[in-house]
Amino acid sequence: MASPPLGSALVREALLLGLGGEAADVFPSWAQMLAWDAERLVTAALHWPKPAARRTLGGWIAARGTDGWTALFEVAAVGPQEERAGRRALLGVLDATAVPGEALHALLGDPVLGGWAEHTLHARGHAPVTSAVPLSARAVHLVDELEAVCLAASLDHRMTAGPDEEEPDLFADLHATFDKAAASWPGGAPALLTALAAADPHASASLMRQFSHHPDRATSERARRAWRTFHTSGRARSPRATKSAKRAGGKRKRY
Repeated sequence: MASPPLGSALVREALLLGLGGEAADVFPSWAQMLAWDAERLVTAALHWPKPAARRTLGGWIAARGTDGWTALFEVAAVGPQEERAGRRALLGVLDATAVPGEALHALLGDPVLGGWAEHTLHARGHAPVTSAVPLSARAVHLVDELEAVCLAASLDHRMTAGPDEEEPDLFADLHATFDKAAASWPGGAPALLTALAAADPHASASLMRQFSHHPDRATSERARRAWRTFHTSGRARSPRATKSAKRAGGKRKRY
């Protein structure tokens, strides 16, 4: 990995002089970041632009080999509830083809990341042992997939809708993706909603609000109960959707 340009190094040194003892954490050098443990690196990378996170995480892993991937997986699967989706998302900024195949196969049984490992192996043309993937891990991966669909639909609406046109109660793409997953989920759509809520309360909060408008009555009622639980407890807040449901009288806003 190439060293930072001289100009960047000079800027960093000037900042260090101005900020004092804590500046090394705010503006770490490349060598300092490579020496960090996985927890410290991931906590910092949550706030970096994707290109910076990709370059630094990639360099950190390259310096450690398979052990680096193992340490990253362990940290990506835990952490404060409000950070867990972001930690998992860091795996998506990396080059999935660089993950050793044996590391992915070993991850299949993980209750959090097993679904991601299964999806990654399929994308690489491998045939994972699907029976090894816990249902909880499939639910975690579905939370992330559905949230990505929801965000894409929201951004598309912003780009194409009129100035006073509000978002639909339930995005069509989100509806279709959910129904496809629910068709093969044990217990159907209501059971899938319960699994999603348990998998990641924070990341699933905005999804529950959307699915409270699902045309299937059992599904919408299950989602409505889950959303009310999250809203009243204060446990779940999506970083992209923090307002109460339109049903409660408020306007929806996404961040």
